[in-house]
Amino acid sequence: MTLGILLPALISTLRFTKFRHWIQIANYLALILITLGLSSEINVAIAVALIALLVASFLLKSEPYIKKIKPVKVSKIKEEKTLKQSEKLPSKTATPPSKAQATKQPPTKTKPQKPKAIPKPPKDKTQKGFVHYLFFGMRIEKRIRNSLSSSESLQANILLQSELFEKTIKNTKWTFESSNAEQKVIDFPGCRLIETRKGARVTERSSTSSGRGYAGVRVGAIYLGGSGSSSSYSQSVSYPAPDVLQQIDSGTFIVSTRKVSFAGGMFAKNTDFKKIIDYNTEGNAILIAPSTGTKVWICRFPTVADQWVVSALIEVAGQTDDRKLSKTSKYMDVMSVDEAFKSAINYRKAEIKLALDEIEEEKLELGRELSKLRTTYGPRIKG
Repeated sequence: MTLGILLPALISTLRFTKFRHWIQIANYLALILITLGLSSEINVAIAVALIALLVASFLLKSEPYIKKIKPVKVSKIKEEKTLKQSEKLPSKTATPPSKAQATKQPPTKTKPQKPKAIPKPPKDKTQKGFVHYLFFGMRIEKRIRNSLSSSESLQANILLQSELFEKTIKNTKWTFESSNAEQKVIDFPGCRLIETRKGARVTERSSTSSGRGYAGVRVGAIYLGGSGSSSSYSQSVSYPAPDVLQQIDSGTFIVSTRKVSFAGGMFAKNTDFKKIIDYNTEGNAILIAPSTGTKVWICRFPTVADQWVVSALIEVAGQTDDRKLSKTSKYMDVMSVDEAFKSAINYRKAEIKLALDEIEEEKLELGRELSKLRTTYGPRIKG
């Protein structure tokens, strides 16, 4: 009977409490007890427990567990969307604000944009690492740069000597007279005379020693009764002094219509063009081998340009019919001395230009090797 009264109340409170699961479980238990026909005391206890749960639910003032959602019409949702879009888009018929209104409006603050990060270039997989550069690339780079520096210094030196050569040819008045008297053509002060001289005599000495001695009996810090025998031998051998080139004087080198001469402070040397059997040039020096005597003599000029001029004059004089630098002389029975000398000067100019072109080509080749090395090792190769 008690359960019959309480069951409708419990069912009505199921939707107002958060403990509905527990109440349902209790209700099921009560129904099971009734069906099993247990004593009325158990029913009363269960009813009391259920009433306590009902009172606790009202004291907690719990809200309904399930709230009803009122249905919203689709037409209202569409109207709200159209209103929002109309607020965002500016109207076509709207008049622009006046200057006064525009000045009153506060300036809009724009957020500073972050600079875009520049992407790093992809690494070239063909480039070698630092260890490879340390063991191989550094040595190759050093060789290339040394070759470049030597080529540049040689090029600068040739250009300087070429300018001096042109200046000497231009400023000298070349007069090859036809008179029988010997006349000076050109002179070069500040030259050095070099000849062969005997060097120092060489002596070698050697010595040998042999023998075996007896030290004796040691008494304290000394030895007594010692004896022995030894022998020594020495020998000295002298060799004749070799011939060496030595600078023996300084002075002026003179080219005349008949010969070349050197006038120094202690010595004087001269050789006719007829007696020059051979001559050789190297750097700023010229070697003259006369037919008389057994020694050659060398003259070292201040510049290479001076040697170029002297060698051209000796070459022309050696090919004339009378071995002279005069207007009456014929160079190989074809041209005059003036024309032959101009031809010899032009030949040397062509040699200078060819040497400069070869140096420039060598520099370009070294530059290409350096660029290949730069692609292999990257920024480690500078310049």
